[in-house]
Amino acid sequence: MYIRVSTDEQNKGYSARDEEERLKKYCEHHHIKIGQVINEDHSAKNFNRPERLKICT
Repeated sequence: MYIRVSTDEQNKGYSARDEEERLKKYCEHHHIKIGQVINEDHSAKNFNRPERLKICT
């Protein structure tokens, strides 16, 4: 599970923890096994984000 929350979302009160809880509930409801949880705090302006690059290469 890959979690990244934008600054705009954080300013509206959302956090990576909130996102993780929503995704876990979704996966549980749909019987999807979570193998790993990865949190990213880099901008989405491009795909050069360290954690994303680790899982995509």
